[in-house]
Amino acid sequence: MHQGKFIFAQITEFVAWYLFDQCVDRYKGNSKVRQLNCRDQFLAMMFGQLTNLRSLRGIVLCLNAHAKQLYHLGFRTDKFVLSTLTRADENRDWRIYRDLAQLLIKKARKLYLDDHNFDIDLKGALYILDSTVIELCLSVF
Repeated sequence: MHQGKFIFAQITEFVAWYLFDQCVDRYKGNSKVRQLNCRDQFLAMMFGQLTNLRSLRGIVLCLNAHAKQLYHLGFRTDKFVLSTLTRADENRDWRIYRDLAQLLIKKARKLYLDDHNFDIDLKGALYILDSTVIELCLSVF
């Protein structure tokens, strides 16, 4: 039987949850929420990204298959429903996650401040694009 922390739980330790909660409070992300709060939504999407799952259905199936370990992975919910996760992705304010990303970037910059392997002088703006492929069903459109 597994005795230590799960790898996913170790990865999520790098997220400063008090700062995440400040971002959620700033945009009222958890107001009128009955089932899936912002933290669990973020963790579910992070789990899907790290495990290379290609759909929300896959994320929900995989998380529900490990329902007894969800607490140990850092989730506060014990069950995921596809429609709830879909609605959360549609309706939650995207600025919550933008602010969290900016906070994590600041944290990473401080960690590598003295590392000269990352010294790159950029004169203009740097744009980063997410290359995640999202497959669509044509019958829906």
